Amino acid sequence: MTFHPIARRTPTLGAVALSALCLCGTAQAQGLDYIRGLLDATPAGGWVKANTNLFSDARATGLDGLPAVGFTTQQSVVQAWSSMAWDSNRGNLLLWGGGHSSYMGNEMYVWNGGNGAWGRGSLPSRIESLPNAVDARTRLIVDDAAPQSAHTYEGNLFLPVNDMFMTLGGPVFQDAGNFKVRDANGNLVTAGPWLWDPRKADANKVGGTTGSGYNPATLGGEMWTNRGGQWANVPGLTHFLSNSTEYRQENGQDAVYLTVKNGSVPHLWRYLPGDVRGGSSNESWTLVGIPSYTAVSTESSGTIDNLHNLFVNTASYQNDNGLQDLNVFDLSKAGPQNLEVAVDLVMADGSPFTASIYLGIEYAAADGGIWMWDGRDRGTLYRTEAAYNADGSIATTWSVTRLPSTTAAQPDGNHAHGVLGKWQYIDDLGVFVALDEYSAATTDAAVWFYKPLVSAVPEPGTVAMLLAGLGLLGRKLRRQPQQG
Repeated sequence: MTFHPIARRTPTLGAVALSALCLCGTAQAQGLDYIRGLLDATPAGGWVKANTNLFSDARATGLDGLPAVGFTTQQSVVQAWSSMAWDSNRGNLLLWGGGHSSYMGNEMYVWNGGNGAWGRGSLPSRIESLPNAVDARTRLIVDDAAPQSAHTYEGNLFLPVNDMFMTLGGPVFQDAGNFKVRDANGNLVTAGPWLWDPRKADANKVGGTTGSGYNPATLGGEMWTNRGGQWANVPGLTHFLSNSTEYRQENGQDAVYLTVKNGSVPHLWRYLPGDVRGGSSNESWTLVGIPSYTAVSTESSGTIDNLHNLFVNTASYQNDNGLQDLNVFDLSKAGPQNLEVAVDLVMADGSPFTASIYLGIEYAAADGGIWMWDGRDRGTLYRTEAAYNADGSIATTWSVTRLPSTTAAQPDGNHAHGVLGKWQYIDDLGVFVALDEYSAATTDAAVWFYKPLVSAVPEPGTVAMLLAGLGLLGRKLRRQPQQG
């Protein structure tokens, strides 16, 4: 069976207005034949496991590994409020995290899409305490040339134009605050966002400078770039804790949309990192939208619906009416007065649906839908799409369809702290990639791909029956020519 992506929908006026927006990556991912082979053998609506070794196989050991002290459990990179990024230029999955009271290592993990193997992109940096710090728990990287490990929530992304991984961070190791480094006078200053260069990836080098690893003789790859904390001087922009994020390319530039707490509630910001490789410092921060509620929000997952030009993220609280599963911002109205719309989700039969913080959500360019996975029902997904009132305003109730897996093989799910940023859509392939929860029994964090239902003529008696059962045969989807 040859794999075909879902049929593409005709853009709406909202999408046409984004004529300067590129919805694709800057480069075709390299070496995707391995993944395509797996997908060709996977039925539509099903899952396939892709890693050929264990996550634990990539752990640094010996003199280069973490010392035999507390907070060295590698599984926390996956379990502790974490996210991944999809390197669309190479077809690799990048995983970085840990932090707070979970894990001290700041090494980069790379799942290679060319051969299915887990590996490392760097070794962990050595940390040291700062006796005179206001917070006695503060731990810094010895050379200040790499970030402290951190909970990332949904704050890890890949910037294809700059060809770099970016982390916004969250509660850093032993300190619930943001990234920090020392200035020329030895004073603590806010750092980040941090960018990591995949072109310099080396499993046998520390991410910072030579001598900054646990083995002082280990070479440094100088892989990280600190964007310098310019955001700390932007009024209303306080910290990145519990953020939700999404990337898109605008006017040939990398653009990041992110929710940032202002007090106890998140505001939506747009971050342009500029030309990092070219040495440009012309990064910018713009307030895009504000909440219309006062309830406290914690971790969530976000995405951009490019068909309708909306930023959508899960709500971990309820509004005054008790009905709020999603926060939706109209990006065409970006500005300090742009109020979010509270959206309630209901199943197609009218029964309630609750979008918990455990969901990961992603927009699929192929069909204009928002696909949600919380893992608590293993491989089951839910799909919704933007709804509008007759006057063109965003409707406050959207319908959800449940999509059970067509394969017996599927992720275990049941993430301890939610899917968050461990669920991504890959435009080049028209499929989703998911990182399963770490298993103590197998010492693995499995990489899975989900192949959405297709619109090509289904094989008799298989996909057609499933589509009929899900009530999707009535959808008017435009067919595409077959692609190899």
